[in-house]
Amino acid sequence: METGNLEVGADGLIPDIVVGHAEAMLSGVAKLSSADVVCVVEIVSPGKSGHRRDYEIKPPKYAAGGIAHFVRVELMGDGTPRVEVFELRAQGYELVAEAKAGDVLTAEVPFPVSFDPGTLAGLRRQD
Repeated sequence: METGNLEVGADGLIPDIVVGHAEAMLSGVAKLSSADVVCVVEIVSPGKSGHRRDYEIKPPKYAAGGIAHFVRVELMGDGTPRVEVFELRAQGYELVAEAKAGDVLTAEVPFPVSFDPGTLAGLRRQD
């Protein structure tokens, strides 16, 4: 699902992409519970406040809500596009895979995937 209202504890968050259980995702509810979500993806917003929100504020809230996987996509800046895949562990999210344009990201969680993050930038970045 692209975007969606997600209830995480006392917070209402809007991830850029939500991967969840089909029954909850297709039910048409106005907001999802974190228990219905397997993975959230944040595409880092430009600017200082967007960066802070996607790096410092949202990830700990998703972790506290028990969301098993978190993916962060950085499209602007040096070494981009870059994708980071995190898995929830006892101490919070732990980085389990990462890659930047020109490398191949290979991850088994939340599902098997393998691709060059450079493809996320489309034609504007291709030589």
